[in-house]
Amino acid sequence: MRILVYILMYGVLPFVCLSCTEDIQPEKDKKHEAVLWLDFGAEGAGKGGRSVLSSAEPLQHVTTAWLYIYRGIEEDAPLVACENLGWIEGTYTKKYKIRYMLEEGQKYTLMAVGMDKESAVVYQWPALPDEPLPANVTLETSKAVFNEAGGATLANLAKSEFFVGTALAVYQGGVLMQQHTGNADTGNEVRIEMKRRTAGILLYVKDIPCTINGKKTTRMELVLGSQQRSELVLRRKEASTSTPEEVVLEETGATFASGSEILMNIPFPSEGYVENGTYQIAPPAPGSGVQRLPDTLLKGVYLLPLERESGATDATLTLHIYGENDELLKSFPVREKDGKAVFDVASNHIYSIGIKWMDNNTENDAPISLSGDKIILDVKDWEEVTDEVIFPNPDALAGLKPEFNPDNYIFNSIDHTDIIINAVLPDDNTDNWNVTILNVGADGQTTTNCDWLWIRPYASESNWEHSYSSSVPTSKKMELFMNHYAVKAPYAEKPAGSITADDIRQDYRTARILLTAGTHSYTLDIRQYNAITVKYRNEEEKKDYYAGFSRLDYGDEYDRESGESLGKAKVHGWGYFESKNDLCYVGYKWSDYDGLTNWENIEKKDAWKSVWKGSALQICHHPFKEVSGNALVESTAQDACWFFPSIGEMAGLISMDKPLRPDNQEVLNLRRGEYYWSSSPDGIEYDSYRIKADEVGKWEDVDRGGRNGWNGPYINLHYLRQACRLK
Repeated sequence: MRILVYILMYGVLPFVCLSCTEDIQPEKDKKHEAVLWLDFGAEGAGKGGRSVLSSAEPLQHVTTAWLYIYRGIEEDAPLVACENLGWIEGTYTKKYKIRYMLEEGQKYTLMAVGMDKESAVVYQWPALPDEPLPANVTLETSKAVFNEAGGATLANLAKSEFFVGTALAVYQGGVLMQQHTGNADTGNEVRIEMKRRTAGILLYVKDIPCTINGKKTTRMELVLGSQQRSELVLRRKEASTSTPEEVVLEETGATFASGSEILMNIPFPSEGYVENGTYQIAPPAPGSGVQRLPDTLLKGVYLLPLERESGATDATLTLHIYGENDELLKSFPVREKDGKAVFDVASNHIYSIGIKWMDNNTENDAPISLSGDKIILDVKDWEEVTDEVIFPNPDALAGLKPEFNPDNYIFNSIDHTDIIINAVLPDDNTDNWNVTILNVGADGQTTTNCDWLWIRPYASESNWEHSYSSSVPTSKKMELFMNHYAVKAPYAEKPAGSITADDIRQDYRTARILLTAGTHSYTLDIRQYNAITVKYRNEEEKKDYYAGFSRLDYGDEYDRESGESLGKAKVHGWGYFESKNDLCYVGYKWSDYDGLTNWENIEKKDAWKSVWKGSALQICHHPFKEVSGNALVESTAQDACWFFPSIGEMAGLISMDKPLRPDNQEVLNLRRGEYYWSSSPDGIEYDSYRIKADEVGKWEDVDRGGRNGWNGPYINLHYLRQACRLK
């Protein structure tokens, strides 16, 4: 007879089932073996597994599972085996052969324990798989004990959960049969129902006051009325009554974790301060993690069940708001719906201060308001919750928080001085912290030679650096400077018409910002497009040249959430509206193929302010910026600027768009069917060249009437695109 044992997971609950599926005569030396089958795939179980507690949704995020086998079913039943079930995270079906030799006629208690990556090391367990069993371990002494001596911290404890389930069974005639208290035996099927043995506390608040009684607020704490329990008896007894209090008392150990009263310590963002108002807090970018409503804060922790002492008067949960110099400004005792402030915390329950239903949107969110004096708690059995709800771990708010969506947003090739990130430290950090900018190579490896991205504290006079360190353990707003990026791309040498959209799309560089604070580390990748490399023919010199083009029209921007063009560019006049070309350019020196030459030979830039200011030549000119200590200065290198391109350069860009049609408009972001100005004049009179971004791409000249309408309104207003010279 072959014994099959199934571990099943339906919804949140893991189950172990043992079943006889076929009659096979046992081999002589294997007649007492049982085969364990693990099946977690039923009905979409474990959907959207997670690595930290993230919601009241009954998901599991088990990475390790062990099986404890006790000889007998009484409290003093000794532990005889501990085996690793070989759980593979994210999978739900597995076969496993029990190695322990079961004895004929013997009753057993089978205990399955499922752990996340934190709890496997945060707690001490009764025994470890494949290691000698400790002496005198029984059902009643089998506990999960906070492993503070082994280096586990309260921050680890707050991110850790585990599941436990037991079954009583007897091995009879080569069959392992389950025994149910008060019910008939179920024959050849054994089923273990595993339940979460931790509790969860969620805090989701809005209307966060910037001042209380005229004093600035700086942070809030959620505090327990006692210290947290540090151990838990693994076997969950049946309570003699149905009261939750007795269930908690049955399963909780007798020791406490010292200094564990503070569950959460959440700083208020200084950049969101509004005098006599409420904190203004931007929500996360869609798709970039936990979604919450604007101007809210969200956080959550796990803890072991807690029973309050008889006669306790301190509220089980209290929210404190502090001001500068840690002055306590206001306290909110948290009450259950019946008004009780002193209550027990039971396992497999979610205690919600404010409601957060789904992780990927804010539908039906109901954060609690801090504008009043009362806070009401919502308590749910975890198994009754069916909607997805995000419940962040203690440092889920920590990390490098940009004011753009790094998954979608790639910076344009022109230098940037408008990049803001917030270095948000974890609550438990008391150490120095450091931010370092790393370069990410084409192979994905990082090096410290990133020479194009710089950082310093926001609005400071500090020097621009590639790293920043602080001995003050508080969060800080940072600003970045990004150099221009314009180098000849590999695709430039491809035959005409063979450059693909992906060649251009994938031409960007990446820097990785690394924040380290104590044992915590966080990264943020920032990407910047290379200039569009245009290879074009100078028909006068019969020679090929290369120009680099901005990815966007002058005045346009990428959307900081979607990464797509906002279409903000406007049309412009050419400028020098009443001046002949021979007066605009020194000694008739202009070019149809070199916009930089046209820039260098414009006449009397300073003297002719009335015609110079606002011209396409003037607004397209942008010197490359460089870092000099704490300042950004214009580069003095030759050719170091963006300029108004010539007609030949513009024609080269437009010709690149032809093989990309009819789709891929976002690659070059050209306004298909619209005209673009060039810096190239046609003759000594008033004519200037323009070109249409269409299949033909024909040069057209526009006379004085087109440039300004001659004593009238502009007739021709066209788009502009900046370019630079590539070597």
